[in-house]
Amino acid sequence: MDSLFWKANWEKPTDEEFFSKIQAITSQPSWILCGNYTRSRHLIDPQCDTLIWLDYPFPLVMSRLLRRTVFRGRKHQLLWGHCRETIWTAFAGKDAIIWYTIRYRKRLKLALEPIFADPQPGKIHLRFTHPSQTERWLHALRYTQNGKIER
Repeated sequence: MDSLFWKANWEKPTDEEFFSKIQAITSQPSWILCGNYTRSRHLIDPQCDTLIWLDYPFPLVMSRLLRRTVFRGRKHQLLWGHCRETIWTAFAGKDAIIWYTIRYRKRLKLALEPIFADPQPGKIHLRFTHPSQTERWLHALRYTQNGKIER
């Protein structure tokens, strides 16, 4: 989702620009989107058959985020082919990933808890609260000839 959202040099797109990219993807026969852009849920949720929520403990999320951010910042790593993360962009400003994650986490949890508590019929809702749960699920997957996931 980050690669669909961010334009060069961390410029934000209009909703129209962002939503058209999502619609192009979700109109395909099969697709996977990874991210938490609540502004686009109205486009994604009706089209998906499975929702996966990685609801990991906050200390784990922050430690991984800090480690990844410092690595990318030190290396001036190119993200999505058009943005570079720096230590400055990670910590400075209201959109800095560190502060955004701290602010957004509670709001995301409040939005997702009712969805996962009362899943829509015909949709699969998977909530993993620890990476070991996710790993066990991934290792248990078996693919049928038509590409559907068997659990």
